[in-house]
Amino acid sequence: ASSVTYDFFLNEFGRNGYDGNGSLVTIYTNFGSTVYGKTARWNNGMIIIGGGCHFVWPHHLGVLDVVAHEFAHGVTNSTANLQYYGEPGGICESISDIWAACVENYVGGRTHDQIWQMGEDMDNIMRNLYNPKSCGYPDTYNGLNWVDEKNPNGDFGGVHRKANVMNYWFYLLVNGGNGVNDNNHEY
Repeated sequence: ASSVTYDFFLNEFGRNGYDGNGSLVTIYTNFGSTVYGKTARWNNGMIIIGGGCHFVWPHHLGVLDVVAHEFAHGVTNSTANLQYYGEPGGICESISDIWAACVENYVGGRTHDQIWQMGEDMDNIMRNLYNPKSCGYPDTYNGLNWVDEKNPNGDFGGVHRKANVMNYWFYLLVNGGNGVNDNNHEY
């Protein structure tokens, strides 16, 4: 997963590594601490993949879209100064979801759902870029399932929830679509 992600950024954008300077990424897998046990994270040149006591091989957090998502955090951190809270943090999370979808498309041979759902390879869909509401997330700014930053729910002002609006916009940009959003605006 990590080599394919590196190849994607190099071959498609001429970017050598997450920072463009060829810096190495250290990947820790099955990291079983209480902090990382059920999550994956980017941390200053490291991808930390939790062991996740309820994820059993081959259904663990080291799947392609999760690794690509975390690598993309490194790209974003080295190119943008986004505060990881509220709406800027939601943009950061969305950018990583979008890059993960692009990497899965780059690999080829993936179905629509494999490209546009985060975590489908571990049978634990975390986010659905083409139908965020199926996971209880918003697809419209200030729409259904939106969380105000004053109610962070332990997620840095709802960064993972807010990401879904931009995720859905990107899906529509790539695939097209029309309808009426939660704020009664046609698109």
